[in-house]
Amino acid sequence: PSPCPPANEFQQQKSPTRFTVRRLMLLAVLMALFMLVTTAACPPYGDETPATCPLYPSPHLRMGFNVAREGGVSIDDYDVAQLHAGWYLDYNRQYTPSHPAGMIYHQMLRTSLDTTKLAETIGTLVDANPGAIWVLGNEPDRYGQDEMTPAEYATFYHKVYTFLKERDPTSRVAVGAIVQATPIRLRYLDMVLAEYQSRFGAPLPTDIWTLHNFLLPEQCSWGAHVPPGLEAYASEGIPCLSPLSEHGNITIFQERIVAFRQWMRANGYRNYPLIVSEYGILLTPFHGFSYPVVRDYMTASFDFMLNTTDSELGYPLDSNRLVQQFAWFSLNYYAYSPTIGQGLNGNLFDHDSKVLLDLGQDYANYAAKRVVRFTDLQLASLTVASPPDGRSAPITVDDPITITGSIRNLGAVAATNVTMRFWLGPPGQGGELLGTVPVAPQALPDCGYQYAGDFVWRPPAGGSYTIYADLQSDNPEWERNLANNQQKLTIAVVEAATVTPTPLVTATPTPTHGGNQQPTATQAATSTPTLIPTLTPNSIPVEQHAVLVAPGQAGQLRFTTQDGQQVVVAIAADAVDEATTIEIAAQQNPPGLQNTFHLIDGVFAITAKRNGATLENFVLKSPMVIAVHYAEPVPRNDDEAEVDEDDITLYYYDEKRMAWRQDGITLLTRDSDRNCLEVIVAHFAAFALLVPAPHGATPTPDAASVYLPMILGTDQGPIRSNQQ
Repeated sequence: PSPCPPANEFQQQKSPTRFTVRRLMLLAVLMALFMLVTTAACPPYGDETPATCPLYPSPHLRMGFNVAREGGVSIDDYDVAQLHAGWYLDYNRQYTPSHPAGMIYHQMLRTSLDTTKLAETIGTLVDANPGAIWVLGNEPDRYGQDEMTPAEYATFYHKVYTFLKERDPTSRVAVGAIVQATPIRLRYLDMVLAEYQSRFGAPLPTDIWTLHNFLLPEQCSWGAHVPPGLEAYASEGIPCLSPLSEHGNITIFQERIVAFRQWMRANGYRNYPLIVSEYGILLTPFHGFSYPVVRDYMTASFDFMLNTTDSELGYPLDSNRLVQQFAWFSLNYYAYSPTIGQGLNGNLFDHDSKVLLDLGQDYANYAAKRVVRFTDLQLASLTVASPPDGRSAPITVDDPITITGSIRNLGAVAATNVTMRFWLGPPGQGGELLGTVPVAPQALPDCGYQYAGDFVWRPPAGGSYTIYADLQSDNPEWERNLANNQQKLTIAVVEAATVTPTPLVTATPTPTHGGNQQPTATQAATSTPTLIPTLTPNSIPVEQHAVLVAPGQAGQLRFTTQDGQQVVVAIAADAVDEATTIEIAAQQNPPGLQNTFHLIDGVFAITAKRNGATLENFVLKSPMVIAVHYAEPVPRNDDEAEVDEDDITLYYYDEKRMAWRQDGITLLTRDSDRNCLEVIVAHFAAFALLVPAPHGATPTPDAASVYLPMILGTDQGPIRSNQQ
């Protein structure tokens, strides 16, 4: 069951994406459904598809980086586990890619590939990596990289895409990234689409769009230059940057992502994920890009791409986020050396010494606060093969029967050393252990990847046998959902007759990776979390305003505000080093709202205590999950200002700065159909669901404010005047 009630519980007809500001009052009656939730979470796609493959259940899975292989190094030469990133690419293809700390690897097939010999050159590579992400080319719009005209790239893409899909239907294919979403480069993509349609009689097919988002000139002695084949449109190119600080203009960075999403929608690709697969600051400190400047740009870009949604442009299956994943350039490229006049900026590690740099520590600190740590192993199917000699029937006594189990990980971190146990009869209830087989040293947190284990069993006599299989791993403490770790099937064995094995539990494990759908399975399961506590009608009261958490002991809070807003807070068992009481309570007279925000409902404060004393400036080791549920009642006036639902956001009050802020709060899910917002945060404060006040709107009433002049000065006299 979902913690978010069905939309029809709130109203008969709900506006899909827009609300009236003062209509956002909240439901006063606590629904019984809330007593059955399993986590403080908005469901990814609703109760109708409970076993659907989740998109990025932890924000760190969206965060990646680019590995530079210059100098003969690889990702394994660097201690990247401390970065807490979710994925990487190295502009290459790997038969057996490394997955440090469970990171996903994106394969890349460069345009130098001989498309007349694909079976010989990459056939076994594709076979060895089923379900992988394949990026076709790197900057085909740039000389010095994969440099192709639009017609050449359309042909290359068609040949490789077709081969991949025929060889492995579960492969996920991505269009290679252009350097930046500028007018001349969007024209380049327009021409690619037109060439593809003209040559192959259909729109260009894909599963994923990728984009690089550098801020570079195109009509200058340096930069991205004019794309191959577009010399006639050179006047559309971006001129030399003036000043050079425009290379790190975060506003332009954001605008170009919006522009690319607009282009995707205009060309029929809105319902596809977008990965910003390379970006960063290339210019050096000698050009004005010191470490603090790069750091601030990097973290601001993280905030934008993790949290920004748009109900008109974003990816609908991902809460309308504009960006699904992103990768910083770079992990380890050579830093600029004034001695030799070569190198770039933005590296997280020193290339040669392998030492983590200050910028890398900033990346690590940011990502560590955005790891929601759990596994969710699913035994997706259990099947039995025909007799080994190829007979269609029967299965007879002492036939070596091969039973195959297929698994995947729906969680947020890798499950390690996964094994499958086979039982005659139910495990733990008198069943006999038949044997154990290894399945995967790592079950990666991406359910596009599936793993299989085969077990050979010889039935000792005729009869009907119920074979069970279950899963184990080296990190069972992270397993959220034990109910989907097991399957069973029945095998009829006779002396001489035709009998077809009949599974009692069926599943559909084969994923599909179209742009508007995700891998699906028919088997539904009831969660039994380990770190995130299970809620049942008997175990969790309607309201729980305090909970004790400790190492190995999770907790959950449930709180209803005065106007009926419902808040669920889940704290993981690895969040604290010692026993800590977490409390939630209403906060009266919230400050600082009078000119900027509309307060949707009452403010609630979450605090941490030990021995009865409040812990000041306390930060959890892993973030808590906060789900806020709101409702829309009947409107009172027709002339009220409207706001986009994407503007409804959870803020916290920063007492030192006396301001409501969003930094440190990361969006997990925005479910506009169920009126549910889910975020993660590691620090404690007063929180409120707010909407920025539209221009000209009447702000939320607050305490009277008086503005007085304030004179700032020294012993020698005033230096400037201000207002406060």
